[in-house]
Amino acid sequence: MSVQMIGMDRALKAVRNVDKQARFAMSRAINTTALAVQRNSKDVLDDAFDHVRGRWWKPKQRYGFNIRPFARKDRLYAVVGSAAPWVALHERGGIKRASGALAIPQKDLKGKPEKVRRVIRPQRIAQKLRNQKRLKVKGGSARPLKKRDGSLITKMPSGQRGLFVRIGDRVRALYLFEREARIRKRLNWVRDSRRVVDRMLDREFSKEFKRAMATAR
Repeated sequence: MSVQMIGMDRALKAVRNVDKQARFAMSRAINTTALAVQRNSKDVLDDAFDHVRGRWWKPKQRYGFNIRPFARKDRLYAVVGSAAPWVALHERGGIKRASGALAIPQKDLKGKPEKVRRVIRPQRIAQKLRNQKRLKVKGGSARPLKKRDGSLITKMPSGQRGLFVRIGDRVRALYLFEREARIRKRLNWVRDSRRVVDRMLDREFSKEFKRAMATAR
């Protein structure tokens, strides 16, 4: 009586290849998951802010959500993140300080302070004044209290500095100048990114490992 072992060479070769294929599969799974985290980052920003201006958040931009480095077989991790300092500040909350002054939007601006229209940002206000154009604000059009180098920068009797306009007989503030401002936590990028990882990584590894073993030589 005898027992014939069929396919033993193939089985032994597959066992020897397990570590190699597992590392290859894991690197692919990590990178696929990292790309999903990267794509999800814009959704996280949209959930936190009424309007995200520009393209700074896009991959390959200086402050974009980039993957550096990607995973390899000999380096089984990937790092996704943004170098933008304001992202970390809004993720954790804290104090924002300026060497000069921060222009803090006030309630007399049309719309929500978080969605300051381009026409009423400080730089555009100064430009309009230089061109002697009337500025539309909540309650009607406005004219400058006084100009200093073509701007609305002025100091009120209270000592408060800012950008002010006169609407009829009333003086209203568009922006107040502060040396620092408290930023509340608004972003949940880390939390939401971890959810993407928890949902995808094991599934992607299983799929990639099965494919790697099926095609291993």
